[in-house]
Amino acid sequence: GLTVNNDSSWIVSLAAVMFTLFITPAVIKDRDISSIGWMRVVGPIGTTVGSLMMAATPIFGITIPVVSAIGAVLTGVASGWLWLLWGDFNGQVELELSEFIIPASVAIPLIVIFFSSFSQGPIAGFFVCTLPLVSGFLLELSLRDETVKDPVELLSPEERPDFWSDFIHVGVGSLVIYAAISFIWSLLRFGTFAGWGGVSALPFLVGGILAIVISAISILYSTRLDLFALYRWLIPVIVCSLALFSVYNFWSWSLAYVLITMAQFGFDIIVWVYFTGIVRKGICRGSLAIGVNRGFVQAGILIGSVIGTHTPSWVASGRISFPSICLILICALVAVTLSVLNHKEKLEHNIQTSVPQKPAVDDTDIMCDILASKNSLTARETEILKYLARGRSLPYVRETLILSKNTVETHAKNLYRKLGIHSRQELIDLVENYKL
Repeated sequence: GLTVNNDSSWIVSLAAVMFTLFITPAVIKDRDISSIGWMRVVGPIGTTVGSLMMAATPIFGITIPVVSAIGAVLTGVASGWLWLLWGDFNGQVELELSEFIIPASVAIPLIVIFFSSFSQGPIAGFFVCTLPLVSGFLLELSLRDETVKDPVELLSPEERPDFWSDFIHVGVGSLVIYAAISFIWSLLRFGTFAGWGGVSALPFLVGGILAIVISAISILYSTRLDLFALYRWLIPVIVCSLALFSVYNFWSWSLAYVLITMAQFGFDIIVWVYFTGIVRKGICRGSLAIGVNRGFVQAGILIGSVIGTHTPSWVASGRISFPSICLILICALVAVTLSVLNHKEKLEHNIQTSVPQKPAVDDTDIMCDILASKNSLTARETEILKYLARGRSLPYVRETLILSKNTVETHAKNLYRKLGIHSRQELIDLVENYKL
């Protein structure tokens, strides 16, 4: 009974968050947005207050259009700031921690959705609207935890690669993808499914879980998160969703629901990790990378919602058939995908410009070679040992040697076992003692 993605307040909120995500990083520029205290307060509180204003009719029984409109703007601006704040925080922690945080940020809402689906009425609505306060509280705790922070200094303007055209190119791809996703979401009639409270949470949960599993496998076993490989498997999934959605059948819609949820969450996870990796190279602030990407995403959601809102009247008047709209979106997806894939070499060259170089040979290398010889380390274990002995992190080693997370962690465990140590600090101390 709350605001859904085909009413006017939803459209206003989408427009507000889109402009906020684009404009705020441009105004703040290279400043750390997470250091702005008032924004950390206004973000969660404003999102909650705005949500309550948008949902005033079902929760409080009050119907005042201007209140809903103001709430929509407030929710859009404040939630946009929450996106940017979390983006800056993720850019300040090691990539390995981000790779755990980001899939968890999908898993936790799935759990909340599962349990909240059993509840109905004003109390349930009020609970959902206050969730941004929880996000703000957790953000505050995270920002104050200095033990997890490992900020990277920004490269000087002269050293930074020209990433703007690349960000925009990938952003347009995100826009079209989310236009298709949002189009399906805006037309799903939840009441036609048999589920908890008239809303079928099961396809949503299945799709979300599949997205987490696929993303986790990609993070663990791929040598480098390839945004372009993501397009190759994601686009067929969305195309299948649109094809199934064009068939008026309970089971086809249910399967479309699962696939589109998997595509949405999978895209969110992989792209967020990908852009966080770019931030960790000092190319730009987390708020800028996430702001530009999410800005295009929100623009796609806005376009998809508008198309979905008008589709019933277009079909009823005979202007266009529903399958024809799905076919047009499929063609747009294919065209944009080909355009983005053709841009692959240029984007990868620009982004990889700042990949760290291998260290020069020095006394540390000599000591590591001695340790490796005495403890029967393999060539790869010895190579990783030299980086760890200099205090480098496992994500740094992964990026430099272009190895998967699972491969690096396995080699690290083996060399720790052979050396009889349990931490990177013990390893550093061991090498230093050999020098003495």
